[in-house]
Amino acid sequence: VNVLIADDEASILKTLSDALSDAGHDVEGVASAEKALEALEADRVDCLVTDIRLPGMSGIDLLRKAKALHPELHVIVITGHGSIDSAVEAMKPGATEYVTKPFLNEDIVIRLGRIARELQLESEVHRLKGELSTRYKFEDLVGASDVMQEMFKKIRTIAKNDYDVLIMGESGTGKELVARAI
Repeated sequence: VNVLIADDEASILKTLSDALSDAGHDVEGVASAEKALEALEADRVDCLVTDIRLPGMSGIDLLRKAKALHPELHVIVITGHGSIDSAVEAMKPGATEYVTKPFLNEDIVIRLGRIARELQLESEVHRLKGELSTRYKFEDLVGASDVMQEMFKKIRTIAKNDYDVLIMGESGTGKELVARAI
């Protein structure tokens, strides 16, 4: 997972970056929201970890701008001043996680692991949907067998021409579906 950390506390930035790198993630750390936005515009980032309190722009404003740039971006908000109000303020614009300081780096590693699994599943679903729509499906007909693939070829050929077609078969075999596909 490509992770961008925005935190002006050098010790947190260093230790968290090291922990996430050790866990196998690609990590970049910046000390301000402005630098984080530059990085988000320049590179592909899967997850942003940001403190609420940053110099200049707040972490919540960074969250909003980051989600406007990349709506699919996962964001983990960390804060030393946790409250229900700040949690709600972070979650409304789309924070994935909300973590209060002090926290264990392993906690962030675990949360990022869940995000990585979610990203992997999303990628797999997208790939499978594409495969289904191009390989195994024709309109409302679904099938992977050689017989079905041959029928799809025939339907495509017939549909390109202005033929009268008689579709025959037993009840329940999908004659209406074939007619709609043509």
